[in-house]
Amino acid sequence: MYLLSSQTELLDQVWKVFGHRIFECGIHRHRAHECLWVLKGQIRVQVNEQVYDLSGGDIIVINGDVPHATRAASQDNIVICVQNQFDPMINTDCGPWLRNPVQLARMKCLRSSMAHIWWEHEYRKPHWELAVQRYLAEIQLLFQRYFPAPQHPVSVVLPDQHKRLNALIHYLEQHYSEHISLSQLAEREGLSEAYLSRYFKEHTGHTFHRYLTLLRLEQSMVELIQSSHSIAAIALSHGFPSIKAYNTAFKREYHCTPGEFRHRKQHEPIALGRIYGDYDPANLIRLLTPWLDQQALYL
Repeated sequence: MYLLSSQTELLDQVWKVFGHRIFECGIHRHRAHECLWVLKGQIRVQVNEQVYDLSGGDIIVINGDVPHATRAASQDNIVICVQNQFDPMINTDCGPWLRNPVQLARMKCLRSSMAHIWWEHEYRKPHWELAVQRYLAEIQLLFQRYFPAPQHPVSVVLPDQHKRLNALIHYLEQHYSEHISLSQLAEREGLSEAYLSRYFKEHTGHTFHRYLTLLRLEQSMVELIQSSHSIAAIALSHGFPSIKAYNTAFKREYHCTPGEFRHRKQHEPIALGRIYGDYDPANLIRLLTPWLDQQALYL
């Protein structure tokens, strides 16, 4: 589950940018494209069935609605994430394995644009939102001009295991607010409860119960921030049997209550259990500074 990450999961924003330290984030997907830039350390990224080991300086671009997962390969990692629903699908060859010199040169431009998006969002000088749109447009142009997906992509037949995982995730996303048990889902899929339990843990990194709980918590955050509904009403409308169960799950995962989270009304990801960790902001700024055009900044 990917928590507090993009417009599809939290604020319905057009774009999102944040710096973070990754611990482990199991298989998830969202509508936004995701650009991950490793500033320091190492992480491992799984996209569908492919696994990539990334280190300082590497960037990977993941298309929207593509299942993926991340985890730390070193505890000192610092990663910048930019999410946006870019119009085109991106050629999946866009990553640290590039050999084309023209494309490699363009990746430098991508790093610079991502650095400026983070800076503008962090310091919010006058007209910062307009500046962000400029850099997002530059990234979209870069993708369309230098990393276009094939015009007539070959139809790919997914392995049965991958189809099943997609179907399970899609079903839970559509029915998370209802009463769903492992036994009910196993019966629906024509599987034994024991097999489905092992399958879910193996492919998502979470037990079925925890995955469903995280999904419900994630979806509830939209209402916590955007609505005036009572916390009890939000709990019940997102599949929790009581406000006590909701508060307990929220506090366990995020180390704060739903009421405290609502009060903060933050637009930035907060420390999220074992998924994201704190990092040294001064170190992040030091690593980004070489990629910033000082003349383009509002100083």
